[in-house]
Amino acid sequence: MHNGKGENMRLKCMVKGLYRYVIVSVAMAVLLLIAVYNAKMTSYLVKWEVTYYVRDHIFINLLSVCAVVIFLLVFGRSKMYTVITEKIADDKFFSKAKFILLLTIFLEAAFWAICTQFIPGVDEGEIQQFVCDFMQKDYSTFAPGGYMCRSADNRGLFLFECCASVIIGNKNYLVYELINSFAVSMIYKQFSEMLEGYGFHRGIQLSVIVAGILFFPLIGYSIMVYGNLMGIALGVTAIKYELEFFRKNEWKKACLSALFITLAVLLKSNMLIYFIAMILFALLKLILTGRKEILCFIIVLLLGYEMQAAVPTCIFEKITGYELNSPYSYWSFIAMGLQESELAPGWWNGYIHSNYWDNDGDTQMQAEKAKESVRRSLELFADDPQYAFSFFTKKIASTWANPTFQCFATVREGSNIEVPDWVLILLSYPGQYMVVKFFNLLEFLILAGAIIELMISCHNNGEIDRLIYPMILTGGFFFHIFWEAKARYALLYFVMLIPYAFMGYAGLAGKIKNRNFTSVDALIKSGRAFCIRRLYFIILSGILLSVYLYCYSDNMGGKILTENTEEYSVYLDEEWQRITGAE
Repeated sequence: MHNGKGENMRLKCMVKGLYRYVIVSVAMAVLLLIAVYNAKMTSYLVKWEVTYYVRDHIFINLLSVCAVVIFLLVFGRSKMYTVITEKIADDKFFSKAKFILLLTIFLEAAFWAICTQFIPGVDEGEIQQFVCDFMQKDYSTFAPGGYMCRSADNRGLFLFECCASVIIGNKNYLVYELINSFAVSMIYKQFSEMLEGYGFHRGIQLSVIVAGILFFPLIGYSIMVYGNLMGIALGVTAIKYELEFFRKNEWKKACLSALFITLAVLLKSNMLIYFIAMILFALLKLILTGRKEILCFIIVLLLGYEMQAAVPTCIFEKITGYELNSPYSYWSFIAMGLQESELAPGWWNGYIHSNYWDNDGDTQMQAEKAKESVRRSLELFADDPQYAFSFFTKKIASTWANPTFQCFATVREGSNIEVPDWVLILLSYPGQYMVVKFFNLLEFLILAGAIIELMISCHNNGEIDRLIYPMILTGGFFFHIFWEAKARYALLYFVMLIPYAFMGYAGLAGKIKNRNFTSVDALIKSGRAFCIRRLYFIILSGILLSVYLYCYSDNMGGKILTENTEEYSVYLDEEWQRITGAE
């Protein structure tokens, strides 16, 4: 009996260790690659969504990380830190400060929405128009070949907007944008509470909200009526409740988690990455603890997923009388993700539409044609490795090295107001160029903080719960290696690095601050102990970084990442002359 328990414990330790090593290793590979891209170059969008690959200053990015770490160390020893710590120790003051900061985020997002009032275009605008038609009993969009017949992924969002229109009316864009503004503030509220759950200092909990005020890309999407921000807010909330369920074993938390992730996927299908991460993490917890409640939780999650996929379709089939059985094949998105595009490799090129109509909407025939396209693409990559390297380098860089995450290129069809001059200047390409410099530093700081957290906690089994954050990022990364890519898609997963990066900086500052190095020998001894405990990950990181730097050196593939530097400079000059000449 005793031997049986011992074997069981060893098996659980092996599973836990395997999970930790796999997630940390893969996440380290992905984060280091994205960090190298962001340090070396920046992806700029021109002519709506065309990507230019422009050289950046790698040493400035590295110095910014050093500056943040030094600031944290100095600030942590200052009198101001002591005063702030004493103030926020008071529950009323802390709650008030937290509310004010969250309100600031909401007002910032709402101010952006009010000052722009852009009319949604393309998919967002079409869905709004179809909702208007639907409420007037025009069901043509559900007819064979209609938008909602083809686009199964948007039926959940369509259902939500139909329900909302009963209360706020049709095409009430500003209300949706204010809902988005509220969603942004809720995202950072959940981040703060997640940090609280891990026992982080209240100053760190407030700091992540301050970062939300500075991280404009998320705020900029308050004007996009497409379920993105609501999906993120619901997904983040679901993960918070899942973590609380595992810690406190409260079934109420499990139900809330399942509800919120179901709604998140319903509104935005890309949130499936969050759902998969939650399932995998729950399976790990089930293996490690054997708690039957977790098995029930997994079943509820799966039922919720099935419901969000089936219920909207069932409702609309009943109302309209049409059978919604000829949507886009998912293989079409994979095929397009492996094709060239005028925007950037793997971005939208119209293949989904052409494949649909060429096959008369037959989903099975679409899938067969798309699979043939995928095979041709893979054969081309295998026959020409240099082309494959260039293709995926540009696809990854255009997706993950755009520090605005495409927030200034949000599709718009004019505005309901005369847009203020400062908005027009900011949205101009010269205006974007100036603010992108700051956002590029901010993105690199987040990536660096996440890498630091991976390195600090990678050996600690007790902090295994935190790996769900980089797991979501890596899931989104590999998903869009093959799927259609856009910079705005990356934001859905990148936001999970924000609280994770704060864990890293706080952990690093705390470790340095708590060490009393009385001599150089003590410093060396402490450093040696740190490296020994993380030897595998340090060696892995060194190898990965060396390979990346070699592959993207100026003599190798580095020119791919900076090939549009001079062209972009000329383009900016021409745009600036056009703007000043018009004035």
